[in-house]
Amino acid sequence: MKHESFGALGVNYAPCRYAHSKLNFRGPKRSLDQGYIACIGDGATYGKFVRTPFPAMLEQELGRKCVNLGIPHAGIDAFVKDASVMSICEGADAVVLQVSEVQNMSNRFYRVHPRRNDRFLAASSVLKVLFPNIDFTEFDFTRHLLARLRSAAPEKFGIVEAELSQAWTARMRTLLSHFGDRAVIVSVPPMQRTSGSIEVTSTLLSGFKDIARDIVEVTPVTANTTEGMECSAVERDQALCFPNPRIHAEICEAVASKLLPRLQIKKARTVFARASGGV
Repeated sequence: MKHESFGALGVNYAPCRYAHSKLNFRGPKRSLDQGYIACIGDGATYGKFVRTPFPAMLEQELGRKCVNLGIPHAGIDAFVKDASVMSICEGADAVVLQVSEVQNMSNRFYRVHPRRNDRFLAASSVLKVLFPNIDFTEFDFTRHLLARLRSAAPEKFGIVEAELSQAWTARMRTLLSHFGDRAVIVSVPPMQRTSGSIEVTSTLLSGFKDIARDIVEVTPVTANTTEGMECSAVERDQALCFPNPRIHAEICEAVASKLLPRLQIKKARTVFARASGGV
């Protein structure tokens, strides 16, 4: 999967790979020979358009190495099917798992790209029977697909939504089984809500209390603007789909509060004030 090395205004993403993974992660590449925290998730973890994403803030806050394994537009499939990512997480002192959007994974209704999980590949025969008047060759992305299904037949869309939620829950449990109580689950609401996305609700998250010790639901207290983000005027609409530096700081603060006692770290610094200046 291709990722740019630099953003339009100079954010150096320093893309790198670990072991035999085909995924390109945000660098700089970190050594895995000592204790570290693994952070996996989508664009919020990767830190699109920001110089210092929350995994880097966590490292500053905790004084503990954090490996950024975020991938823009990734769902659970990109990670659970990657043996190298699973190995890195299994060797971590703690795993910060930012939950991905429910629709971005293969399921009994459709298949997605194995690494960029927001890309729709093909509908199953079950979905074609359920929506016989839909031309599935029109769709490239899962959000576009689900928005059309919802508007075409709201009563049938409920079946799809229920199936996706159940499949997402099962896939999450598979992923979490590799981490045990070392996982901190982090839910960050989508910066822009659309009719083509399925929300990760508190009810869905509560189903993991038996396997993950900490579940953090981040509700940003600051508005998501492009303040502090490195984006051109053309990229502004895209940038609004990702957290800005202040929201990254809020995520860091929430996660650090869970990791401090668990990793027996006595004191953390405050990064929120620095983030407000556009770190």
